[in-house]
Amino acid sequence: MTSESKAIKKKNADFADHGLRKTKLVSEIEKQNLEHIGPLYSRLYEEADKIKRWKMIIDTDNRQKEKKLQENKRTMEAQRKAIQELQLENEKLSLKLEEAIKENNDLMNEGNATRHLCNLLKETCSRSAERMKKFELEREETRQFCAQNNDNIERMISAFEELCMKAENARLEMLKEESEKREQLRKEYQTELNKMENEASLCV
Repeated sequence: MTSESKAIKKKNADFADHGLRKTKLVSEIEKQNLEHIGPLYSRLYEEADKIKRWKMIIDTDNRQKEKKLQENKRTMEAQRKAIQELQLENEKLSLKLEEAIKENNDLMNEGNATRHLCNLLKETCSRSAERMKKFELEREETRQFCAQNNDNIERMISAFEELCMKAENARLEMLKEESEKREQLRKEYQTELNKMENEASLCV
């Protein structure tokens, strides 16, 4: 037998011995596994039951969360619609507010114009009152002047009538005197004429 053959035989023997030892080791491991398989299965069932309960809890929680999420979505949708309605209402109120501000400005402008007109009217009334007062004073002065003129005119009329009466009396007196003078002259003329006629008749 060669050295090479010996080496192969030795190697095969070592391999067989190693295989035998490995088989024994596997047998011991299987035996140990058989001893521990029962508790392991129990623990596996317990863990599986825990996993089932956990899964149920998770599913229930997920359904509740999904339900709450749907409720939140509906709430958010309702809030979104409410916000849109509020925005529309806000826009309407803003338009009304702008119109009210514009109307208020118009009223303020009208009020300012009215106040200006009232001030002008007040000034006009004040000037008119002053003029009326002045006119009243002038009217009173004119009335007094007219009363004085009437008194003067009456006095002048009385004096004129008195003068007329005096002038008429003087004229009548003058006419009377003139008549008397004419009568006297006529008598004297007649007397002289009679005297001349008598003298003429005596001469004849």
